[in-house]
Amino acid sequence: MRRFVAASAQCVVASLLAGCVDSEGGRSEPAESATVAAPSGASDPPPIDSRRVSIYSAVIHDVIEYRNGPVFVWTQLCEHADEATAHYGSCPETLTTPEQDAIVALLAEDVPNLSFMAETETVAQDMLDGAGAELVRLGPIEELHEVVEGDTRFVRIQVPAMHIFSIQVPAMYICGGLCGGGSVWEVEQTNDGWEVIGPASGYGEWIA
Repeated sequence: MRRFVAASAQCVVASLLAGCVDSEGGRSEPAESATVAAPSGASDPPPIDSRRVSIYSAVIHDVIEYRNGPVFVWTQLCEHADEATAHYGSCPETLTTPEQDAIVALLAEDVPNLSFMAETETVAQDMLDGAGAELVRLGPIEELHEVVEGDTRFVRIQVPAMHIFSIQVPAMYICGGLCGGGSVWEVEQTNDGWEVIGPASGYGEWIA
């Protein structure tokens, strides 16, 4: 479902690889957030939100082009992470180490060479060109709620509500100097787990 071509992708790749990123939501109702205990350790980390882990795993699995090559995912979750630009909004969240480990475990069969990297790290261009490597950038999970106040209207909020209308995740991938794409992806829960069903309503998909 890759629709729109972004001519600026090459500039995006150059800026990202140089480490110059500026840090400044009729379907089935999603289940309640479940938690699974993280491996016990000396510091006893908090439980992992399995819903959040499953949603991000579905997005990573869907957006990447090459399943068997190295896949690097940024740990910071930044606003507007889908946009074809080197400048993003603030990064209010981070994937914790237990969450990273859980995502790696969930995708081990289909994406065996998955790893995570901090925002300030860089990946050499030769890791991308001809090597099948990819970089993935994710944003915070956004829940679009249905709010009834006289007439029905839809608003984007970040707090629980009676009815979740849509779950959306901004994300982009880079697979070379002129290879990449991104969108705000709509994710829904099915009988087989969480799945990306395509760009969210009102969003296209850029591709290069």
